[in-house]
Amino acid sequence: MASACVALVACAENGVEPAATAAVSLSVAATGVSSTTVVDGNHQLRFDRVALVVGDIMLGDAELLESGPALLEAPLDGSVRSLVASVVEPGRYDELSLTFHAPVPGTPPDDVFLASHPGFDGVSVRVEGWWDDVAFVFERRLDEYRAVDLRGLDLLPGRTRNVTLLLDPASWFRADDGSLIDPAGADTDPVVAARVESRIRGSLEAFTDQDADGVADPS
Repeated sequence: MASACVALVACAENGVEPAATAAVSLSVAATGVSSTTVVDGNHQLRFDRVALVVGDIMLGDAELLESGPALLEAPLDGSVRSLVASVVEPGRYDELSLTFHAPVPGTPPDDVFLASHPGFDGVSVRVEGWWDDVAFVFERRLDEYRAVDLRGLDLLPGRTRNVTLLLDPASWFRADDGSLIDPAGADTDPVVAARVESRIRGSLEAFTDQDADGVADPS
């Protein structure tokens, strides 16, 4: 992980000129679950935990923000969780790139990660909660690259920008007609599981969020 010299003052002693660098901080938030519960008139779905495991998180394909495996766990109270801050090259960045990663024992990075997060062996998506009055744990193994549109992030020398990665778990378990999908059923039915996986892939959103309120700044 790159050093978090967000004030851009301590980097000069390491041979990096502060005036020639910018900084970006990365946060994660969830949308659609500020009350942690969603309903469809027939069922109630409550989220207790929403977490993704990803590999390296990059600006474009060159600037490393966080080395993986990394746990992206979204707060479920409407707040934004700060993840990392890194010094990067100034410029315009159009994408935040990451890879869903299911860690397995046998490689040093995965071993270190699993020592701290033992519940994620072979798992890149974990959602815990309640379907009506029944507790569930939904787990999937995804291993694939995703490029998330940043809507044009301009990083100027000597400036810091915050980027928020937004997860939308409420949309993951919605059918096309708006009804809720039982996560336990989605974990066992390949057709339903594929639909949920597709929604997870397509729901990732990232944007400039200077006040870290989980809402994209005006263009």
